[in-house]
Amino acid sequence: TPAEGCKFVNWTIDGVDAGSENPMELVVTSTTEVKANFKEIKKTLPKVYVETPNGVAITSKEVWTEECIIRIEDELGEEVMNTTTNFRGRGNSTWSYPKKPYAIKLDSKAEVLGMPKHKRWVLLANWLDHSMIRNTVAFDIAHAIESAVKSNNLAQGIPWNVHGYNVELVVDGHYVGNYYLCEQIKIHDDRLAIKDPYEDVIKENPSPALADCGYLLEFDSKEDNDPKFTTDNNVPVKFKDDKISGTTLAAAIQEKVQRIEDNLDAGSYKAAYND
Repeated sequence: TPAEGCKFVNWTIDGVDAGSENPMELVVTSTTEVKANFKEIKKTLPKVYVETPNGVAITSKEVWTEECIIRIEDELGEEVMNTTTNFRGRGNSTWSYPKKPYAIKLDSKAEVLGMPKHKRWVLLANWLDHSMIRNTVAFDIAHAIESAVKSNNLAQGIPWNVHGYNVELVVDGHYVGNYYLCEQIKIHDDRLAIKDPYEDVIKENPSPALADCGYLLEFDSKEDNDPKFTTDNNVPVKFKDDKISGTTLAAAIQEKVQRIEDNLDAGSYKAAYND
């Protein structure tokens, strides 16, 4: 059994390599030197290697580059993933920076560095963060609050937050830099565990009460065709599920968001929070 900070490598018998099977059965009939060999483990950041078909460049954040290979090594250098994936760019203003953020869509659900199985993952470039750890620190604080809520040590808080790790990214043999590999925000039992507004609610009940539904919104000024509304202060709000656009639920959500904005403008922060 290796000591902490060490890893078993192999056995040698009288100085000859005897393989790495552990435990190993051995019949000894004479004086024999049996030696277990270990090496010191030096932890590093996990590494993500992406290979695109024929080394094609990732230049689009709308079109997936298919049939890529993704290989991940953990902090001990052990390979923990080697599979096919789809790869593309992502982000709004961040896509314009020299160091690009990326989206990952695995061909099948899988754990990534111990995070629960899913197909969708994100590589954040942290281009504007020279420390490279702002996301990590912010999410670590959020996870502490999350744990306190789940253990009933805190009355209120966010029940789920994005999980991720700082990694080193290599694309087609070229080192790209330090990235934050994390879960993409999705409605899912192992992520944002709310009722899908269409699949779980509207599909069965076209006029549900707001309290019956979960819903995911994005506050984003990017010009596109996503369904959205604008508050009185010209804040653009997008529905992440376009199937609820134009429904009574969408109208109720818009009314609620406007009510929150009105309370914030009036300095009624508790009312805005309770809404």
